[in-house]
Amino acid sequence: MNLRTLFLAAAAASPLPSAAQSIITVTSDSGASNVMDACVLRDAITYANSGVPTGGCGAATTIAAGSHASAPNYNPGNVIELPPQSTITLTAVDDLDRLVGLPVVSSPLIVYGNGSTIRRDTTFDCVIDGQQTPGEIGLFYNDSNLELHSLTLEGGCADASLGGNGKGGAIYNAGQLLLEAVTLRGNQAYFDGGGLHSAGYVAGAGKVVMSRVLIDANSARIGGGVYLEGGTASMVARDVAFVDNSADQYFAGGGLMASVGTQAELVNATFARNAAGSGSALQADGVVTLSFTTIAESDTLSGSGAALQVSPNGPLQVLTVRNTLLAGNVGGVGNCQFHTGNVVDAVANLSSDASCNGFALQDVAVTIGAFVDSGGYASTYPLLPASPAVDAVTACTDTHDDPVTTDQRGAARPQGAACDIGAFELPDRVFENGFEIIAN
Repeated sequence: MNLRTLFLAAAAASPLPSAAQSIITVTSDSGASNVMDACVLRDAITYANSGVPTGGCGAATTIAAGSHASAPNYNPGNVIELPPQSTITLTAVDDLDRLVGLPVVSSPLIVYGNGSTIRRDTTFDCVIDGQQTPGEIGLFYNDSNLELHSLTLEGGCADASLGGNGKGGAIYNAGQLLLEAVTLRGNQAYFDGGGLHSAGYVAGAGKVVMSRVLIDANSARIGGGVYLEGGTASMVARDVAFVDNSADQYFAGGGLMASVGTQAELVNATFARNAAGSGSALQADGVVTLSFTTIAESDTLSGSGAALQVSPNGPLQVLTVRNTLLAGNVGGVGNCQFHTGNVVDAVANLSSDASCNGFALQDVAVTIGAFVDSGGYASTYPLLPASPAVDAVTACTDTHDDPVTTDQRGAARPQGAACDIGAFELPDRVFENGFEIIAN
């Protein structure tokens, strides 16, 4: 099954597991291990990996195919259920080789967070200096097939100067990863992938599928939010937002870094207020496609570069852009800098300045509202009625020519005579007013 087919299966309305699974119910929010009177997350993962009851986790319940209401038909492994709305705080390293706070996921696993949070104990400092000290730990290391649902991961600190230990503050993915209704917030890494590092150096590894995901306030040298690295690393993301992430290098990808040889496909995505030396929102050095994406208010900290950038690395880069809006990005040359590679303007793209070479609609006042909660999993930039993005789409499809029938919030497209450019579809009747206008 290719990654795009995998994503479509995972995002279907009510896909169900195809075989019986074992469900391990976590009964405590303790971040410890080998707890005998309760089932804690660390022991549950060890049990799921080995099949051997660990600590207080034993006698897992076997569930029949289709019995879990939201389980996607993707991962044949065990299921872990967390207590609803719990907070699990990790204080110590579990895996000394990889410096993460949870056991390495080594067999297929689904975790249902039920609105819970897994976090590093922030009473320990996170001083990103390449020297790991007690309390500086990442959260997940995936070496198999891992799904996370309805969960927040925050405060991870991947701080070390060797190997993968300084990569992926919340998650280091060396396998296949699915995130649904997940937030990665406030995680840091010494090298790259402040929120998520996905490595594709082994056949089939480094694949990521995202739906309704918020990548928020993460930081690293490169790929402040997400870093894709290696020849098989790839990402399919829909209804996602990259917000307030930062990377301190040039050609760095404040929100997302797709390195040479990787693939990234985004539909209904927002990049808001990200920052980097250059490539402040997105560094597109692989094969990258953007459909119905909004990139705004990102800050390029160098005198050159831009929010959406392709660096001068060679002809392997292909950036395809459709029905996408860029506005209000500051620093460098503004919205776009395309050094090399093949950039395809797949119609109906809109830029508030003249930097996006090849775009049909450039240097126009885009008129979007302030970044606010307009419904959906993450905030968006609402269009104002006078925006030239309204009803401007000639083909309401993604870069595969597949119909796009909703916006990032899940609102129907179109709501007027045609679909709107960007991640937000303006409702027929707009009752809100007083939005701050970004019209540059």
